[in-house]
Amino acid sequence: MLLTEQYDSRWDSYVHQQLSAYDSFFIRNNAANRRKPISIYLSDDNSVPTGALLGGILWNALFIQTLWVDEQYRRKGYGRQLLKRAIELAKENNCARLITTTTSFNTPEFYKAMGFEIAGELNDFPQQYSYYLLHKKI
Repeated sequence: MLLTEQYDSRWDSYVHQQLSAYDSFFIRNNAANRRKPISIYLSDDNSVPTGALLGGILWNALFIQTLWVDEQYRRKGYGRQLLKRAIELAKENNCARLITTTTSFNTPEFYKAMGFEIAGELNDFPQQYSYYLLHKKI
């Protein structure tokens, strides 16, 4: 056996397919075992994104991997607009919840104001901050 650290998208895809097949043994309901990417973009003229929510549907949840708004557009309701659309998509896709992670310097209060609850906290990660797992039942 050899260990390698060279990135290979084909190998990544193969590994994800194998894990999905394994997961399917435990989660037999095909609707609950679906995977679907989610990308919601915000732009002022469609040339470059000024905000985005990226993630995907897995099992019966919408996972938010990235929620970003350009600094000049923050605190103007655009993050809320992106998150509201993600909640709508979760409902349209029969998801039971939304799940995300954030850090203490990336405003967990924003998610709490949108109805998310803290499911877990890792203190001093990154150094002197906290890392949170949040979810919102719908």
